[in-house]
Amino acid sequence: NGNSKGGGGSKRFDGSDNEEQKKRIGLVAEMIVFEKLKTLFENVKWVSNYANLIYKTHPGYNPEGKDGLGYDIEYLDADANKHFVEVKGRSDYYDAFEITKTEIDKALQSKESYKIILVTHTLDNSKRRIRDLGNIFNLENGEDFFSNNKFTPIYKNFEIRFKEIN
Repeated sequence: NGNSKGGGGSKRFDGSDNEEQKKRIGLVAEMIVFEKLKTLFENVKWVSNYANLIYKTHPGYNPEGKDGLGYDIEYLDADANKHFVEVKGRSDYYDAFEITKTEIDKALQSKESYKIILVTHTLDNSKRRIRDLGNIFNLENGEDFFSNNKFTPIYKNFEIRFKEIN
């Protein structure tokens, strides 16, 4: 049912009330992170679909923005190394987010060049918190996705493909 708190609540996992609010949270979170990164780095490019939905005069406007890359924003650091940023926005303060297989695959491939930035209370300027989580999927030796010191996966759904046994 997409609830963030178990039991019959009406909120979605990200704390939003409906699909429209979810989109607004995602757009605002990415815009906030893009603008913050622009103050730190010269070459920042917003690449997600939200980048082609914002007004054309915004510095992050990108008519070629699309989803499915495994990240939302890319930038070059002072040494011209490319970094990839996945932005997660929430309407509340919970330290949890959903992530796609494509995003995890990009994190595993990019190692230290990938980071997740979590924006809580995205739509509330007075409570908003921006947290750079780094690449929480860059695990230590002996750790794996289900057993590590950085995060706990919460099982929601699995797709099971089975084979017939004769």
